[in-house]
Formats: sequence, C-alpha cells, structure tokens
Amino acid sequence: MSRLFYNKPYVLCVYNKNHIMMQNLSFTLFFSVFCLAYLPAHAQGHKEMEAFLNGKFYKIAYKIHKHHGHHRRIVKKDYVTFHMEVRNSENKVLNATFGKKPVVKEISNDDYAKADKGFMEDILLQLHKEDSATFWIPEYMLFQAIKRPRPAQVRAGSTVTYNIKVLKVQNIEEVENDKNQIVFDQRQKDEKAIAQYIAQHKLPNMKKTYSGIWYTTENNEGEGDFAQKGDVVAVKYVGKFLNGEVFGSSDDDGRLFEFPVAEKFAITAFDEVFLLLRKGAKCTFLTPSYLAYKEFGLNKIVPPNTPLLFEVEFVDIVANKIVIENKGEIMEKERKKAEEDKVLKTLQERQKGIDKDAEKRGLLKKNN
Repeated sequence: MSRLFYNKPYVLCVYNKNHIMMQNLSFTLFFSVFCLAYLPAHAQGHKEMEAFLNGKFYKIAYKIHKHHGHHRRIVKKDYVTFHMEVRNSENKVLNATFGKKPVVKEISNDDYAKADKGFMEDILLQLHKEDSATFWIPEYMLFQAIKRPRPAQVRAGSTVTYNIKVLKVQNIEEVENDKNQIVFDQRQKDEKAIAQYIAQHKLPNMKKTYSGIWYTTENNEGEGDFAQKGDVVAVKYVGKFLNGEVFGSSDDDGRLFEFPVAEKFAITAFDEVFLLLRKGAKCTFLTPSYLAYKEFGLNKIVPPNTPLLFEVEFVDIVANKIVIENKGEIMEKERKKAEEDKVLKTLQERQKGIDKDAEKRGLLKKNN
C-alpha cells in the first residue's frame, strides 16, 4: 500500500454492484472534465507544427475542426481568402473579420521576407479549401513575428488563439479573373446609374470617353492651350454625389487645386478629363467609380464603388513639363559643378599644405 494511506486508510463502502459502477462512471467523467479544463491546449491531443522565424524553430499547436481533404490543398503561390478571429488566453476577442471583409493573402515563395511569414503562411499551408481550424501561438513568437509590442490584453508567456476559416484557394489567373469580373460588374452598375442621371436631368449633349466618362463643356470650351502629360495645372472643382449632395470643393481651403496631369497625383478621371480641355474651359463630367475612388472610397467621405459628378474650371497651366525637366537638368548640372569645385578646392588646399611643409624642411625653394 502506498505511504499516502498509512495514516488514514482508504475505505470503500459497497452497497451493490450497480452503485459501484455508477460511482466509477461519475468519477471518470469528473476526471475527464477536470483534465480538459486544466490541461494546456497543445496537450489535449492536438497536432504540432514547427514554424521558422529569425533563425529559430517554434512549435505551434493546432487542430483542424472541419477537414476537406478532397478539396484543393493550399500550396506555395496560391492566393488564400479566409476569415480569422484572434483571442487572448482569457478568450477575449482581439481582432476578427467574420461578418466583415475577409483576408486575402498570397502564399509567397520568399523565405519569410514579410513580418508574419514566420507563422501565418505555415498555418495556411496545413489547410485545404473550406477547412476550419484553431491554432495556438506563443505570444513571444507572435509579436516578434509581426514586429509589434505585446498589448496589455495579452499576458506575457501566454498563447494567442487563431480561429481560421478558409473560403477560397486560387492561383494568380483565377484571382485576376475574379478582379476583372468584379470590375465588369461594377462598371455595369455605374453605367446604369450615370445613364439614369443623364436621362432625369435631360443632358443630351454629353460626350462619352472610351473609358466611360460622360462630359460636357457647357458652351465654354476655353481658348488657351491644351495641357500635356506632366504639365502642372491649376483648377477649381466641386465634387457631388449623383443625388446632388456636395462632398468636396476647392473652395474648402480657399486655394486652387494644382496637380501634374496624367501622373497619378489625382483620380484617373481628372487625369483623363484635363487632357481633353483647353485652358479657361468649364466642364461638368460624370465618372464611374473605377475611375474615381474605386472600391476603397475616400476617408469615410465617399463610400466605395460610388459614381460621382464633378464641375470643374481649368484656370491655368502653372508649369510645363518641358520647363520642369529643363529646370531639373540645370539644377543637376549646377549640383555636379558645385561638387567638382568643392573637390578641386580641397585638392588645392591639400597641395598648399604639402608645399608649405616641404618649404619648411628645405625641400622646396621659394620663388624669387
């Protein structure tokens, strides 16, 4: 008998055979629940994987809840669309995309060049399309990988739980096809909205560009020069939604809006329209969303995928591209000449010092 029972013997009261079996079953259930509650996640029969980060291997425990082995396995170069939920050791949600826009990640061939490749890519490479899984990541590895300080909600030495649901697994061709389809569908919606606006406001004299912008110069085509690609132009503008609500204007800060045309400093619609106008022209144009703020919108001012109306005036050409380039060349020549002069001056001063030292030592005769 064990020494644990020397001072207080263990006594089992037996009433009947069925009672003993019920006692054993109750004890077994209690012990199982106790173990599940107190054993760490990685000790509860979960699998382990190794992740490499900064020259070290780390162990990550994981469990696949819903496995779709017959679906496509995630491999290098795939683009994975997935939802993710992050919880701390107290089960508090730190971040989640469920019910929001999912994450899209490329599984690159690079060896952990990005911050999170020490764990996220290794995680996704364990899964198939439509798999659901949970991963337990040591906090010291996680925040070292993403190069951020550990937040107060995460205890030192604890684990962070990632719940993953894979939605799509695609190659680059499939991703591009999806993008093209999304752009096509949005273009159809925008064209319909713009056509309805033109019909409701009876604007029969509008012209349409190849890309889908409708515009009119309101009998004021201007008399100055056309802007060329790279010219800096000064313009006035008022931006409106198709319901007539103003969302922005050059008068907001009391200054003209200046930008180099067709150099991607403004929305694509501005780049295109101001190549069609003469200096002094006034123009109203309607732009589809993919030539304005696209699927991103503008700082909660313009919603994503919103066609817009602009009233603009081409005030002046502030600077020609050729002038800017020539000025740049002149400045570069002046900079090079200044550097050459500085080097020459340094050499001359150094030579004077050598000559002076040689003269003191009698190695160099003074000129009479």
